[in-house]
Formats: sequence, structure tokens, C-alpha cells
Amino acid sequence: MAAFGRPSANSPSILALGTITTRAVSVSVPLGPASCPTLGGGASVAPALPNGNTVKQDLSFIEFYGKATYTVNDNWAFGGQIWGAPVFGKGMAGVLNSGASGIYYTGNLTYTAPSNFIPHNVGMYVSADVGYWQLGTTDAFYGTAAFPAGVQLPSYLTWDAGIGFTWKIFTLDLRYYQTNLSAAQCNVFTSAQTATPGASTLGGVNPTGNGSNWCGADFVAKLSVAFGLSALK
Repeated sequence: MAAFGRPSANSPSILALGTITTRAVSVSVPLGPASCPTLGGGASVAPALPNGNTVKQDLSFIEFYGKATYTVNDNWAFGGQIWGAPVFGKGMAGVLNSGASGIYYTGNLTYTAPSNFIPHNVGMYVSADVGYWQLGTTDAFYGTAAFPAGVQLPSYLTWDAGIGFTWKIFTLDLRYYQTNLSAAQCNVFTSAQTATPGASTLGGVNPTGNGSNWCGADFVAKLSVAFGLSALK
């Protein structure tokens, strides 16, 4: 669950220089044992997963985001992004409709190898991102006995580094992801249906004592294709 939905610098969804736009994220989660994991640290209100974590059925929210990139030369570029999920009114109720606001800041550095570095028109790049997701307090749905009005979601650092290879319309990206969330903090943030007991209660924020390994180190290999007949020539 690296970075929990945050894109890397090489994501095709990132905006052009200096732009700001919005996206509406709509997720519907069926309730019950097969429910998808979502936010919540084990609140006592229903509906609940078998391990005691709680989930809303409607996770839709709106997020604003923008990007700026500076190209130093043909090989080096760096930039930054900011993502914001506000809390005001129906449909704009914070990260995953949790009632908690969220602002994500990230910076990235990319090195693109010279075109002749690898033969047969294969391109290569190396990139790294470091980000911080500043999260607020949920609404009462995710409240606990110690914090009935809502719990403070754990803000956290996230980072990734990887190497990519390009050839015609194909891109292979090999990337390592990591965060500084503990197993208990990860459970508060994700309410993973696979979380198990044995972690800290975090002073009542995580009353079930469940812990999740979804926020730990991860390695992702991604093959993407940019369709276009001209690229195949």
C-alpha cells in the first residue's frame, strides 16, 4: 500500500507545468466480511469488519492537485507536487470521505540517460520521490471510546526510488516504496480487513490493537503501454 494512492513522478496522471485541477474519486464498498479495506481504526460503531475495523460504504471525495517541474538539461529534472482533499459539504468530506482533511507534499528528482546509453533505442531513467501526507481528524463515524468525536489520522513520510526502461510505446518501471508508519498506525489509516491483533492501541486511537503490514516496504514492477500507431514505426 505504498504511499496510499499517491503517484510517483513518472505517473501518466501528473499535470503539466503550473497547472491545478481537480479529480472526483468515487468508491463504493460492499459491507460485510468481503468488504474492501478502508479507513478506520476499530471504532465501536457499525458497520464493522470481522476483525473489528469499521468502514463507510461511500468513500467518494474530491481532491485538488498541481505540479511544477524544472528541467535542468537533457538528463536532469526535478519538481514538486501538492495534493489537497478539503472538508466542506457533501462529497468534499476529506480523504476517502473520512471527515479528515489531507494535504500531500512531494518532491522528485529524475535522471534520464543519454539516448545512446543503451543500444537498440532503449531508453533509461532513474528517479526518486520523497513525500509527506499531512492528515487531519476524522468525523465521529470513526470515533472511539477515548475519542468519540473522531480520531487523528497519522501523518506520515513516504518515499520511493526506481529505475525505468522505455522502448517505443512500452515502459517498464521497477520501484521500491516505503513509509514510516507502524503496524498500528497503518491499521488506523487503512482499516485493513487482513489486520490482526497484537499491535499498540495508540492510547485509544486504535482500540482493537490490530496491526497491518500494508504500509511497509514494497516492490512494484509496472509495465505500461502508450497506444499510438506512430510510436510503433
